[in-house]
Amino acid sequence: MGYKKSLSVFALLALIMISLLLIIHRPPSPPGKRPNILLITVCSLRQDHLGLYGYSRPTSPNLNRLASESTVYKNAYTPIPWTKPSIIALMTGQYPFKNTTIKNSASLPGDLHALGYRTCAVIGTNVARDFAHADEGFDVFIDNRTLKTNKDTETSQASTIARQSIPFLASTPAITQPTFLWLFFKDPHWPYLPPPEYRETFIDDELYMRTTQSLAINEDPNNSIGGIGEARLKNANNEFITNKAYYISQYDAEIAYLDSQIGLILSYLKQQGTYDDWMIIFSSDHGESLGEDNYFFDHGYMLNQEVVRIPLIVKAPHQKACALTTSPVAIFDIYRIIKTLLGQSTTGNLQGRIGPYIALENSAEHEKTGEKRYGGVSEKIKFIYSNTSEKAFFYDISIQHGERPMTLSEIKKQNPDRTLNEARRFFRQAPMNVSSQAELKSLGYLQ
Repeated sequence: MGYKKSLSVFALLALIMISLLLIIHRPPSPPGKRPNILLITVCSLRQDHLGLYGYSRPTSPNLNRLASESTVYKNAYTPIPWTKPSIIALMTGQYPFKNTTIKNSASLPGDLHALGYRTCAVIGTNVARDFAHADEGFDVFIDNRTLKTNKDTETSQASTIARQSIPFLASTPAITQPTFLWLFFKDPHWPYLPPPEYRETFIDDELYMRTTQSLAINEDPNNSIGGIGEARLKNANNEFITNKAYYISQYDAEIAYLDSQIGLILSYLKQQGTYDDWMIIFSSDHGESLGEDNYFFDHGYMLNQEVVRIPLIVKAPHQKACALTTSPVAIFDIYRIIKTLLGQSTTGNLQGRIGPYIALENSAEHEKTGEKRYGGVSEKIKFIYSNTSEKAFFYDISIQHGERPMTLSEIKKQNPDRTLNEARRFFRQAPMNVSSQAELKSLGYLQ
């Protein structure tokens, strides 16, 4: 027994010595080694439902910790609250109408590939490839066609994406070739169906009691204005659920579930000792309206803050402190942010702006109204113009969340005629003539 015990101790000591020698003699990183890049995007995630942006429910403990050592952008926006154009903007660094597809365009993965990166993607939906050709420039592109689906017929749950990401996080040849990994999570997009163990998380809490409201059901399932259209769940008695609070609780439960999976990814990097070797970017493609402006559980048509403002967290390698910036940025600026952190020229890409405003437009196809809306958003002001009704709306967005319609005297200080004409030129429309301007003035620029 004594001999075997001594042998075991000797073996343990030998293993420790070998490990120390490997650490001491590990080849040094070559000069100018580029960091690995992890880009995480989430579908339909509102900024104001995350704890790091002040939300009361504990939906995002892992993202909160990531934010504590990252740069957090308070005023980040999508130029169009719809997945296809938003992803095109993300991957091309261009305002979406400049490129209707990523195919044959300069792209983020293409640029990184030229810099020596292995470019990989794990996508929880078919949409990114089908409609936007988002697989352009990737060495490896895995979407819902090859993932086992356990959420619904079109998307994969967050746990599937997280599990599929591990081989790419583990097999990063940091010395010879850095990795760019894009993960696109479909949660918490409708239908709000978190795993069973999360569904009761926010039922009957204080916020649930405050948001309880019986909603109308629209006969047209595709109509989300004024009541519940496509957004319908049934209870155990096969009855439609009409309580607004229930839908919001399930949306938040999906965020909490998503956050847990992102936490597993970040924990894995820390366990591997490679966490600080990664540049980590987290954002969403657009938000979600949960009843604001009488628009229920959808996105695309309205341009309210809850739909167009998105979270954006950027962690540089070895960053340990939080920095907060209020300067407005758009999802297409992520391209520029990444290249700037890599020390690459960005040629001052500000093409998606109307003066101090980030340009906004809706998707007229949503809700089948045919109404086209344009606008812009700065740090404190947002304006929206309806090309169909020729009505204009100006909002104060300096408040913590949401927006406040501006008074006529406040609007006049913004030189609204010039602002609206600049927007029309940006969207390739003729400037308004005097009579239409007079008509808008007679309306007082009020909703």
